[in-house]
Amino acid sequence: MVKQFTSSVIVFDNLEHDPKVLLIHHNKFNKWMIPGGHVEQPFESPSEAGIREVLEETGIEISLFSFIHEPLEAEDAKCVIPPEYLHEQIIPQRKFQPTHIHMDSLYLGLKEGGELKVNTSEAKEAKWVTLEKIESLNLFDGTYKLIKKAYTNLTHKKTIYNNF
Repeated sequence: MVKQFTSSVIVFDNLEHDPKVLLIHHNKFNKWMIPGGHVEQPFESPSEAGIREVLEETGIEISLFSFIHEPLEAEDAKCVIPPEYLHEQIIPQRKFQPTHIHMDSLYLGLKEGGELKVNTSEAKEAKWVTLEKIESLNLFDGTYKLIKKAYTNLTHKKTIYNNF
């Protein structure tokens, strides 16, 4: 089965007080999802694709951070943030596109700027949502579990690495 490389980002509006997560209501899947999409350019890394996709889909500028990856300094190399998770997601056949797999690099992000606006070619709606509200929305199970894990790490004050 064909594998396509994608990146997605759980974006928080802040990391301190009642953080909200950025969600889009995806046109194709008719579900609430975190922003993301395909790694499109040969010069684009998965982390760069995630940042670009968030901006394209929502108008929000972000920085990436991690709970599990500490940046390492080296004189002869740049440390690039790895994904927090890597998932294989089976994407069912739709119209002219056969069933395929998305190799999704999942990142964590923090809002740095921009104004929330929805890209209607991608989504019906975009909004900031609390964890309590997320529980009542129509999400993929994996997306819900990832968001809940990220919230757990925040509330337990797990170390945040963000100097990539």
